[in-house]
Amino acid sequence: MMSLYDSLLEELTDLLAKRDKQIWTYQEADAWPEDFENRFIMRCDTACELGSGKYAVSSFLPTTQRGFVSEDCVELIGPDIADIEAVNSYARLTLVLVDIQDLEEEKWHQVLQNINFEKYKVNPQGFMLRFSSAFHREQISIEKKARQRGLSFKNTGMNFIRRYKMNPYVVHIRQIFITDPSFDFDRLSILAKKGEEITSAMDHIMKGLMTDCSQCDFKSVCDEVEGLRSVHQRQTF
Repeated sequence: MMSLYDSLLEELTDLLAKRDKQIWTYQEADAWPEDFENRFIMRCDTACELGSGKYAVSSFLPTTQRGFVSEDCVELIGPDIADIEAVNSYARLTLVLVDIQDLEEEKWHQVLQNINFEKYKVNPQGFMLRFSSAFHREQISIEKKARQRGLSFKNTGMNFIRRYKMNPYVVHIRQIFITDPSFDFDRLSILAKKGEEITSAMDHIMKGLMTDCSQCDFKSVCDEVEGLRSVHQRQTF
């Protein structure tokens, strides 16, 4: 059933393939030092902010297909932290290869939620994250001192990968950052929203909140995404 997200991943792969990018293979030693909790950064101490403008996209897309995620790596499309001034468009995409083939649907749905929630435990020093899951947005503030010390997306990407890989069901992670203002953020936002709708529909189904498809808020999602309706039928009967 992990094919639920594959059509989105195919379109996202095409979107990313058109752009130049930097890629770093995962090395845990390259992770940035972390705080025990997400520390607040005062505006007077902030070097730059990302995602506080029109575009601030966050997306978590799991798969069991190695064609989408073949290794642990960090990717960057656009300028790195050292070259960003003031407010900038921003996206962080997490593509996760998971090994959950033998799990029942109720179990793998919970596993995916647990993996996604690991992002709240990532606290690189000088890198303040603010999340808005309801709007698929993520904003960050970069501390001046951290940028002077060399904080980069390569470093912070390693922090995210290290945290995600603490879950035993994670095989590989592609941690993608996008800061290029010319990127098609409109299309990316639509894909992120569709991914969140699939996840919300699955959560709705697993909780048994609606058995009448004609009255369900997620009917249009089930109609569009192959496999969701069959999941609902199996959970109902």
